[in-house]
Amino acid sequence: MLSLMIAMFSAAFSQNAIVINKTNGSTITIAIDEISKITFGNISETAKPSANRPIYIIGDVNSWNNSDITTMLALFKENSNSDNAVYTYTGYLPVGYFKFLPEEALNSYKALCFKSEGKLEYLEQDGGAFYNAEAGYKTISVNVNDMAYNISSYDASGANEWQAVGVIGEFCGWANEPKMTQYSADNKHIWNLELTLPSLTEGATHPVKFRANESWGSRWAANDPEAVPFGKAIFLTKDEYDPNIVLHSGGNYHIVFNDLTGHYIFIKK
Repeated sequence: MLSLMIAMFSAAFSQNAIVINKTNGSTITIAIDEISKITFGNISETAKPSANRPIYIIGDVNSWNNSDITTMLALFKENSNSDNAVYTYTGYLPVGYFKFLPEEALNSYKALCFKSEGKLEYLEQDGGAFYNAEAGYKTISVNVNDMAYNISSYDASGANEWQAVGVIGEFCGWANEPKMTQYSADNKHIWNLELTLPSLTEGATHPVKFRANESWGSRWAANDPEAVPFGKAIFLTKDEYDPNIVLHSGGNYHIVFNDLTGHYIFIKK
Protein backbone atom coordinates (compact mmCIF):
# COMPACT_ATOMS: atom_id res chain seq x y z
CA MET A 1 0.00 0.00 0.00
CA LEU A 2 1.03 3.61 -0.56
CA SER A 3 1.88 6.16 2.11
CA LEU A 4 0.66 9.54 0.82
CA MET A 5 1.77 13.02 1.94
CA ILE A 6 -0.47 15.92 0.94
CA ALA A 7 0.91 19.47 1.06
CA MET A 8 -0.01 22.43 -1.12
CA PHE A 9 -2.63 20.36 -2.96
CA SER A 10 -6.43 20.38 -2.88
CA ALA A 11 -8.00 16.94 -2.60
CA ALA A 12 -11.53 15.64 -3.25
CA PHE A 13 -12.60 12.49 -1.43
CA SER A 14 -15.11 10.00 -2.89
CA GLN A 15 -16.23 6.61 -1.64
CA ASN A 16 -13.54 4.66 -3.46
CA ALA A 17 -10.78 7.11 -4.38
CA ILE A 18 -9.01 10.39 -3.66
CA VAL A 19 -8.66 12.87 -6.50
CA ILE A 20 -5.77 15.31 -5.92
CA ASN A 21 -5.75 18.59 -7.84
CA LYS A 22 -2.14 19.68 -8.36
CA THR A 23 -1.08 23.32 -8.62
CA ASN A 24 -0.17 22.87 -12.31
CA GLY A 25 -3.78 21.95 -13.17
CA SER A 26 -3.32 18.18 -13.51
CA THR A 27 -4.93 15.59 -11.22
CA ILE A 28 -3.92 12.36 -9.52
CA THR A 29 -6.53 9.69 -8.71
CA ILE A 30 -5.59 7.07 -6.11
CA ALA A 31 -7.83 4.21 -5.01
CA ILE A 32 -8.46 4.32 -1.27
CA ASP A 33 -7.58 0.64 -0.79
CA GLU A 34 -4.05 1.44 -2.03
CA ILE A 35 -3.41 3.99 0.76
CA SER A 36 -2.15 3.01 4.21
CA LYS A 37 -1.54 6.49 5.66
CA ILE A 38 -2.22 10.12 4.81
CA THR A 39 0.12 12.77 6.27
CA PHE A 40 -0.75 16.44 5.92
CA GLY A 41 2.37 18.57 5.54
CA ASN A 42 2.80 22.08 6.90
CA ILE A 43 1.14 24.68 4.72
CA SER A 44 2.40 28.17 5.51
CA GLU A 45 2.32 31.58 3.87
CA THR A 46 5.57 33.06 2.60
CA ALA A 47 7.22 35.09 5.37
CA LYS A 48 6.84 38.82 4.89
CA PRO A 49 8.06 41.86 6.87
CA SER A 50 5.75 44.54 8.21
CA ALA A 51 4.59 47.11 5.64
CA ASN A 52 4.38 49.85 8.29
CA ARG A 53 8.00 50.01 9.44
CA PRO A 54 11.20 51.21 7.75
CA ILE A 55 13.30 49.06 5.41
CA TYR A 56 16.97 49.77 4.71
CA ILE A 57 19.62 48.84 2.16
CA ILE A 58 22.68 47.23 3.73
CA GLY A 59 25.70 45.63 2.10
CA ASP A 60 29.01 46.74 0.69
CA VAL A 61 27.62 50.28 0.80
CA ASN A 62 27.90 50.28 4.64
CA SER A 63 30.28 47.35 5.28
CA TRP A 64 27.25 45.15 6.08
CA ASN A 65 26.54 47.02 9.31
CA ASN A 66 23.19 45.60 10.43
CA SER A 67 22.64 47.73 13.55
CA ASP A 68 23.39 51.42 12.89
CA ILE A 69 20.60 52.89 10.74
CA THR A 70 22.59 56.08 10.14
CA THR A 71 24.96 54.05 7.92
CA MET A 72 22.15 52.50 5.86
CA LEU A 73 20.19 53.75 2.86
CA ALA A 74 16.50 54.08 3.75
CA LEU A 75 13.66 53.09 1.47
CA PHE A 76 10.76 55.54 1.33
CA LYS A 77 6.98 55.36 0.85
CA GLU A 78 4.55 57.76 -0.81
CA ASN A 79 2.46 57.90 2.36
CA SER A 80 1.96 56.25 5.74
CA ASN A 81 -1.22 54.36 4.86
CA SER A 82 -1.23 50.91 6.46
CA ASP A 83 -2.25 49.29 3.15
CA ASN A 84 0.66 50.84 1.23
CA ALA A 85 3.23 48.07 0.88
CA VAL A 86 5.43 49.72 -1.77
CA TYR A 87 8.85 51.09 -0.75
CA THR A 88 11.11 53.04 -3.09
CA TYR A 89 14.65 54.37 -3.24
CA THR A 90 16.00 56.76 -5.85
CA GLY A 91 19.65 57.62 -5.45
CA TYR A 92 23.23 56.69 -6.05
CA LEU A 93 24.21 53.04 -5.66
CA PRO A 94 27.87 51.98 -5.74
CA VAL A 95 29.18 48.75 -7.24
CA GLY A 96 28.70 45.90 -4.80
CA TYR A 97 26.37 43.47 -3.08
CA PHE A 98 23.35 44.45 -1.01
CA LYS A 99 20.14 43.24 0.64
CA PHE A 100 17.04 44.90 2.08
CA LEU A 101 16.92 44.87 5.90
CA PRO A 102 13.54 45.52 7.60
CA GLU A 103 13.68 47.47 10.86
CA GLU A 104 12.27 44.48 12.73
CA ALA A 105 15.36 42.46 11.68
CA LEU A 106 17.99 44.98 12.85
CA ASN A 107 20.99 43.31 14.52
CA SER A 108 20.38 40.17 12.50
CA TYR A 109 20.98 39.05 8.93
CA LYS A 110 17.38 38.14 8.23
CA ALA A 111 16.68 40.18 5.13
CA LEU A 112 14.74 40.50 1.92
CA CYS A 113 16.91 38.48 -0.46
CA PHE A 114 16.98 37.63 -4.14
CA LYS A 115 14.76 34.63 -4.89
CA SER A 116 14.40 34.87 -8.67
CA GLU A 117 14.18 37.66 -11.22
CA GLY A 118 11.70 40.19 -9.81
CA LYS A 119 10.94 38.09 -6.71
CA LEU A 120 12.05 38.31 -3.08
CA GLU A 121 12.19 35.99 -0.10
CA TYR A 122 12.48 36.99 3.56
CA LEU A 123 14.96 34.84 5.48
CA GLU A 124 18.42 34.59 6.97
CA GLN A 125 20.94 33.05 4.59
CA ASP A 126 24.52 33.48 3.40
CA GLY A 127 23.50 33.92 -0.23
CA GLY A 128 20.66 35.81 -1.84
CA ALA A 129 22.43 39.17 -2.15
CA PHE A 130 21.74 41.50 -5.07
CA TYR A 131 24.70 42.71 -7.10
CA ASN A 132 24.97 46.19 -8.62
CA ALA A 133 27.51 45.87 -11.41
CA GLU A 134 27.59 49.54 -12.47
CA ALA A 135 27.76 52.48 -10.09
CA GLY A 136 25.18 55.18 -10.69
CA TYR A 137 21.73 56.44 -9.89
CA LYS A 138 19.00 53.83 -9.60
CA THR A 139 15.33 53.63 -8.74
CA ILE A 140 14.43 50.61 -6.63
CA SER A 141 10.89 49.49 -5.85
CA VAL A 142 10.06 46.82 -3.26
CA ASN A 143 6.53 45.50 -2.68
CA VAL A 144 6.41 43.51 0.56
CA ASN A 145 2.87 42.24 -0.07
CA ASP A 146 3.73 40.76 -3.46
CA MET A 147 7.34 40.03 -2.40
CA ALA A 148 8.46 41.62 -5.65
CA TYR A 149 11.14 44.13 -6.64
CA ASN A 150 12.27 46.21 -9.59
CA ILE A 151 15.55 48.06 -10.22
CA SER A 152 16.05 50.55 -13.05
CA SER A 153 18.46 53.34 -14.00
CA TYR A 154 17.67 56.95 -13.06
CA ASP A 155 18.88 60.08 -14.84
CA ALA A 156 20.01 62.60 -12.19
CA SER A 157 22.06 64.74 -14.57
CA GLY A 158 19.74 67.76 -14.37
CA ALA A 159 19.17 67.68 -10.61
CA ASN A 160 20.20 70.59 -8.38
CA GLU A 161 23.07 69.85 -6.03
CA TRP A 162 22.20 71.84 -2.93
CA GLN A 163 24.91 73.22 -0.68
CA ALA A 164 22.71 72.74 2.37
CA VAL A 165 19.32 71.30 3.33
CA GLY A 166 17.77 71.81 6.75
CA VAL A 167 14.68 70.99 8.80
CA ILE A 168 12.96 74.21 9.85
CA GLY A 169 9.98 74.87 12.10
CA GLU A 170 8.61 76.57 15.18
CA PHE A 171 11.15 74.70 17.30
CA CYS A 172 13.90 76.95 15.88
CA GLY A 173 11.81 80.07 15.35
CA TRP A 174 11.58 79.41 11.60
CA ALA A 175 15.20 80.51 11.16
CA ASN A 176 18.75 79.16 11.51
CA GLU A 177 17.54 75.62 11.02
CA PRO A 178 19.78 72.65 11.88
CA LYS A 179 21.51 71.39 8.75
CA MET A 180 21.24 67.86 7.48
CA THR A 181 24.22 65.75 6.39
CA GLN A 182 24.63 64.28 2.91
CA TYR A 183 24.87 60.51 2.91
CA SER A 184 28.19 60.57 1.05
CA ALA A 185 30.25 62.57 -1.45
CA ASP A 186 28.81 60.41 -4.23
CA ASN A 187 25.29 60.25 -2.85
CA LYS A 188 24.57 63.99 -2.53
CA HIS A 189 20.78 63.87 -2.67
CA ILE A 190 20.09 61.75 0.43
CA TRP A 191 20.20 63.78 3.66
CA ASN A 192 20.18 62.66 7.30
CA LEU A 193 19.61 64.45 10.59
CA GLU A 194 19.43 63.43 14.23
CA LEU A 195 17.03 65.96 15.79
CA THR A 196 15.74 66.34 19.34
CA LEU A 197 12.48 68.27 19.59
CA PRO A 198 11.16 69.63 22.89
CA SER A 199 8.23 67.98 24.66
CA LEU A 200 4.77 69.25 23.76
CA THR A 201 1.84 70.29 25.88
CA GLU A 202 -1.46 68.54 25.23
CA GLY A 203 -2.87 69.47 21.83
CA ALA A 204 0.31 71.19 20.62
CA THR A 205 2.32 70.08 17.57
CA HIS A 206 5.69 70.56 15.92
CA PRO A 207 5.13 71.99 12.39
CA VAL A 208 8.20 71.51 10.20
CA LYS A 209 9.32 71.51 6.57
CA PHE A 210 12.53 71.22 4.56
CA ARG A 211 14.36 74.06 2.83
CA ALA A 212 17.61 74.40 0.91
CA ASN A 213 20.37 77.00 1.31
CA GLU A 214 18.32 78.79 4.02
CA SER A 215 16.07 80.16 1.27
CA TRP A 216 12.27 80.24 1.33
CA GLY A 217 12.52 80.18 -2.45
CA SER A 218 13.78 76.60 -2.27
CA ARG A 219 11.55 74.70 0.11
CA TRP A 220 9.56 71.49 0.32
CA ALA A 221 6.03 71.59 1.77
CA ALA A 222 3.84 68.74 2.92
CA ASN A 223 1.75 66.90 0.36
CA ASP A 224 -0.17 65.47 3.34
CA PRO A 225 0.60 67.21 6.66
CA GLU A 226 -0.25 64.08 8.66
CA ALA A 227 1.89 61.73 6.57
CA VAL A 228 4.36 60.57 9.24
CA PRO A 229 6.64 58.66 9.48
CA PHE A 230 6.55 58.21 5.67
CA GLY A 231 5.57 60.93 3.24
CA LYS A 232 6.41 63.00 0.19
CA ALA A 233 6.97 66.77 0.09
CA ILE A 234 6.41 69.18 -2.80
CA PHE A 235 9.17 71.53 -3.98
CA LEU A 236 8.06 75.19 -4.04
CA THR A 237 9.79 78.40 -5.07
CA LYS A 238 7.20 81.18 -4.83
CA ASP A 239 4.41 82.30 -2.50
CA GLU A 240 2.26 79.21 -2.93
CA TYR A 241 0.34 77.81 0.02
CA ASP A 242 2.79 75.47 1.68
CA PRO A 243 1.41 73.34 4.53
CA ASN A 244 3.80 71.97 7.13
CA ILE A 245 4.58 68.40 8.06
CA VAL A 246 2.95 67.94 11.48
CA LEU A 247 4.70 66.03 14.27
CA HIS A 248 2.53 65.27 17.28
CA SER A 249 5.26 64.56 19.82
CA GLY A 250 8.68 65.77 20.84
CA GLY A 251 11.69 63.56 21.37
CA ASN A 252 14.55 62.17 19.36
CA TYR A 253 14.05 61.72 15.61
CA HIS A 254 16.16 60.17 12.86
CA ILE A 255 15.14 62.10 9.73
CA VAL A 256 15.96 61.10 6.16
CA PHE A 257 15.14 63.26 3.13
CA ASN A 258 15.56 62.70 -0.61
CA ASP A 259 15.80 65.99 -2.51
CA LEU A 260 15.41 64.20 -5.88
CA THR A 261 11.91 62.92 -5.11
CA GLY A 262 10.79 64.84 -2.01
CA HIS A 263 10.36 61.64 0.00
CA TYR A 264 11.05 61.78 3.73
CA ILE A 265 11.03 59.63 6.86
CA PHE A 266 10.67 60.80 10.47
CA ILE A 267 11.69 57.87 12.66
CA LYS A 268 10.91 58.37 16.36
CA LYS A 269 13.73 56.79 18.37
